[in-house]
Amino acid sequence: MNCIVINQNAKRELGATRGSCRGEIMKSQVELIVEYLEEGNSLTGIEALNMFGCFRLASRINDIKKLGYDIEKRTVKRNNKRYAEYKLKIKEYLFS
Repeated sequence: MNCIVINQNAKRELGATRGSCRGEIMKSQVELIVEYLEEGNSLTGIEALNMFGCFRLASRINDIKKLGYDIEKRTVKRNNKRYAEYKLKIKEYLFS
């Protein structure tokens, strides 16, 4: 379980919830999703549900975009079904 220790004021501001880590606060879904995407992974709705308990991935992606992250959305079609797959866009820097 990913846990961080934060003070009570920060807990209220973040809307964090108590987890199984005694006396610690679980990371928010946004934090967990950002960490996962920063590792270079892509994420679909069903994966977000299974991994993070996130029923509304599109809403969390919107929250992440508001934080300044550049997220790429790709529509995948498999077995006559369509779903969104999200990935963090990697910024390329030119060095001269």
